[in-house]
Amino acid sequence: MLFMCLTGCANSNQAEFDGEFGREKQAAWDFLQEQDWTVRAEKMATVNVKKEVQDVEWVRSSNSKEWVAVSFADEKPSVISVPVILVDPEMKEVVGYIPGE
Repeated sequence: MLFMCLTGCANSNQAEFDGEFGREKQAAWDFLQEQDWTVRAEKMATVNVKKEVQDVEWVRSSNSKEWVAVSFADEKPSVISVPVILVDPEMKEVVGYIPGE
């Protein structure tokens, strides 16, 4: 009974990601929360590995030659979509983002 209360009272904006690229997805979601961008984002993430990226707003330097690009679907249609978050595959940290269009 206590377990049900604790899980039911959890912050609805939290997301837990498991499986392949789970840590990268979690890092991207945490970054969206820090930037207060989760209002429009669904908690489902898709992942692509990118070698060349353009129009990136870098938030941290990265020596990587490729990045994990994590994108979240928009909860509702809007003029500006949720940014694509770039995660360094070795550090598992956000290194940049591509603004939503």
